[in-house]
Amino acid sequence: MEKEAAVAVKNFVIKWLKDQDSKKLYLQISKFDKYGGRYVGDILVNISDHKEPAYKSLSETLLEADLVKPCTGSMKQPWESTKLRKIVKEAK
Repeated sequence: MEKEAAVAVKNFVIKWLKDQDSKKLYLQISKFDKYGGRYVGDILVNISDHKEPAYKSLSETLLEADLVKPCTGSMKQPWESTKLRKIVKEAK
């Protein structure tokens, strides 16, 4: 079930990216992860039509849709099967 949920969220992200104007997408890299081999960052989309930009991040979108858990830096907790079924259903 966890793999199905991961694929559903991946497809949600692909659709979200395709739905955005590519000229308004920005990659925000904040640092390397604690092991030094990966970047920690986010994808932002400018949702403003005015001169002053207003951004919505992919991570905010995923958290608001309840498709991911916030990263707290502590040990990863296992997913409950009911939650995984909900993710598979909602991410489609």
